[in-house]
Amino acid sequence: MFATSLAFVAFLHRLIDNQNMNWKTLNNQLIAQLKKEGAIRSKAVERAFRITPRHLFVPHEPLESAYQNHVIGLKLNERGVTISSLSQPSMIAIMLEQLALQRGQRVLEIGAGTGYNAALMAAIVGEEGRVITLDIDEDLVEMAQANLAAAGVKNVLAVVRDGAFGYVEEAPYDRIILTTSANDIASAWVEQLVDGGRLLLPLIIGPDMQYSIAFDKEGDWLKSDSHYRCRFVTLRGALRTPDYSRVYLNPNTYFSGAAVQDLPIALDDLRAWFKQPQKTYASPIQTTFHAISYGLELWLLTRLPHTYFLLCDQDPPTFEPLMVFQNPLQFGTLAHVNAKGMATLSRAAKRDNELAPLRIHHYGLHPTAAKAMWDAVQLWDAIGQPTEQDVRFALTPHIPELPQETTTILLKKNFNLILQWHIKKN
Repeated sequence: MFATSLAFVAFLHRLIDNQNMNWKTLNNQLIAQLKKEGAIRSKAVERAFRITPRHLFVPHEPLESAYQNHVIGLKLNERGVTISSLSQPSMIAIMLEQLALQRGQRVLEIGAGTGYNAALMAAIVGEEGRVITLDIDEDLVEMAQANLAAAGVKNVLAVVRDGAFGYVEEAPYDRIILTTSANDIASAWVEQLVDGGRLLLPLIIGPDMQYSIAFDKEGDWLKSDSHYRCRFVTLRGALRTPDYSRVYLNPNTYFSGAAVQDLPIALDDLRAWFKQPQKTYASPIQTTFHAISYGLELWLLTRLPHTYFLLCDQDPPTFEPLMVFQNPLQFGTLAHVNAKGMATLSRAAKRDNELAPLRIHHYGLHPTAAKAMWDAVQLWDAIGQPTEQDVRFALTPHIPELPQETTTILLKKNFNLILQWHIKKN
């Protein structure tokens, strides 16, 4: 459903123009915040933000809201789930810095949204450059066109197109960017990117985990330059992401980013195991909340198939937690499931930065899941408890030989994802 008609958008644009509002003050405050946070680092990105009036791209929003550092929803599906939004300014700035645009470059954007991101990129590449922005929904493209016209942006072409096929009519491109998350790489994106060009997208790495990764094209390989944790709505169309949501073990406890059909055991059996007493195994491995959140999560979710976030919304929780979140209060852990049982992790610590030992909990028939989880945690500890900053990503259509046990490969339909972890200690 699209809440705002195009005629009403035009009316709002005229209303904003007539009110003589001082948007530059609000925009300057936002830019100062983004620079302080380190999201804006270059003069080119700062200038693009400074000369692009964000409020013209969300004319239905109050002026103050348009310049807040938050996401603005645009469109819902029939189930009330957001399928299009204007991204948080800090994330937009981070991705523009990752993209490293140069004047005169040609850019393909997949996910037009309001047109704001395209306008920022157009400001950086200049009049001699060009931005093509695609969206699968005609109403969103029409809105982007109206917003771009209101802002006086000339070097952007907004087109109705399934982004999975790119836009061969104006290929090749120096940069390709997705502003929706994808589970795989479309062959068209690589084919339409110049050699040495950069592909930037929020890539779905595992259940409920996305990273904005900048890949540089080297032949038929794509190798990462930078990556940041992120969260975006998912790509729709031919390369749409499977519909993952929540799988409940009881009314207050659920797997996040899971699907019943992907579980290796019947859900009723899993629920029965969860009701039974668990067995706890002590571990000599000590770690912190930071190392778990920024290292162990990515390590386990990519190395152990059928590993998920397990969350609980009640206090006390229904399991021994590995993580505690505030506002709202929520308890979490990582759970690995196989046909014989389920294993979870916990850590008894009152402070996030406190070193505390890990424990493994076994549910089910046989502790094979607990053994697999323990082996993976033990290897992570043995190489120095690396975090997400110690990993490099690569994409290839081939299945390469893995040079060492700290390399992981995730097989996908089009391009296989390789994670190479840096060994911090021997």
